[in-house]
Amino acid sequence: MDPLSTAASAFSLAGGIAKALVAPIEFSRQACDAAADLDAISREIQVLNAVLQPLVQCTSQGRSRSSIPDALAAQIGSTIDGCKLVTKWVMLGEADLQKLRDSLEAYKMALSLGMHAVGMNLNQAIKDNTDDIQKEIAGIRVNVDEILLRVNGIRQKGSTSTRNSRVEH
Repeated sequence: MDPLSTAASAFSLAGGIAKALVAPIEFSRQACDAAADLDAISREIQVLNAVLQPLVQCTSQGRSRSSIPDALAAQIGSTIDGCKLVTKWVMLGEADLQKLRDSLEAYKMALSLGMHAVGMNLNQAIKDNTDDIQKEIAGIRVNVDEILLRVNGIRQKGSTSTRNSRVEH
C-alpha cells in the first residue's frame, strides 16, 4: 500500500473512531432516557398488578366466567397478552444489550489486532530501511577508504615528486 493510501486510510479510520467515540455518549443519554422509561413501565406494571389482583381473585374463587361479560373478557385477554409482550421485551432487552456490548467488544478486539498488525508491519518496514541504510553506510565506508588510499597515494607521489624536483634544482 502506498503512503498516500495508507494516510487516507488512517484519516478515514480516525474519523470512524471519532464517530465511535460519540456513539457511547449518545448511547449513555439514551440509556438514561431508557432507565426513566423502564421506571415508568415498572410503575405501570405495579398499577396493572393492582388492577389484575381482583380479577385473579374473582376467577380463582370458582366464580363462573359468566360474571365477566364476554366483551370485557376479550379485552382483558388482549390486554394481558400485550402486557406479556412488554414484560418479555423488558426481560429480553437486557440480553440484547449484552449482545451489543459483546459485539462492540469483538469489533474493538478486531481493531486492536489490526493496529498491532499495522505496528508490526511498520516495525518490519523500519527494520528493512535500517538494514538498507546500514548496507549503504558500509558501501560508503568502502568508498571513503578507497578515497583515503588514493589521497594518501597522491600525497606520497606529490611528496616524492616535490623531493625529486628539489633535488633536481
